Amino acid sequence: SELCIRARNHDVLTGLLNRNAFVYEVQGMLSAQPDRKGVMAYCGVDNLKEINNLYGYETGDQYIVAVSSIIKKLCGENALCARISGDEFALYIPIAQENKTWHDVEFDLRGKLMAAGRVSVHGKAHQVRFSCGIAVYPDDATTVNDLIKFSNYAMAQTKLLNRGTLMRF
Repeated sequence: SELCIRARNHDVLTGLLNRNAFVYEVQGMLSAQPDRKGVMAYCGVDNLKEINNLYGYETGDQYIVAVSSIIKKLCGENALCARISGDEFALYIPIAQENKTWHDVEFDLRGKLMAAGRVSVHGKAHQVRFSCGIAVYPDDATTVNDLIKFSNYAMAQTKLLNRGTLMRF
């Protein structure tokens, strides 16, 4: 049934695509337009551990739901987004125009991430902060799994070296 398909392809908490459905959908995009460049962004929420420690996991889940709304807005109409695991999200953003480069997408994404805003938790506003890594198709990788792996690596380096920013693989 349609409900079973939705449950199989979407994260239960956020309603975003899950990892398997995301990989499948991005692969479909790459297969349909193999010459179209794109950017894979892998983003971790920097302050979820603080929220969980202060208020508990149920509140942390509410925070993730609020953060997923921000991710959906970042995604826009032509991009795909997913919750990959606990506090990690992935976005695949096809580069829409010939004269637009991955630098333009990076600049736009960086601005949106910095302006992500605040989420209220127990009456206190918390600034949402992401650390993201990006990998560019086909420059850095030509498969979805490699794009995810490389952007995840770049995110880990971002968290290590300069939290709250974005770094290319």
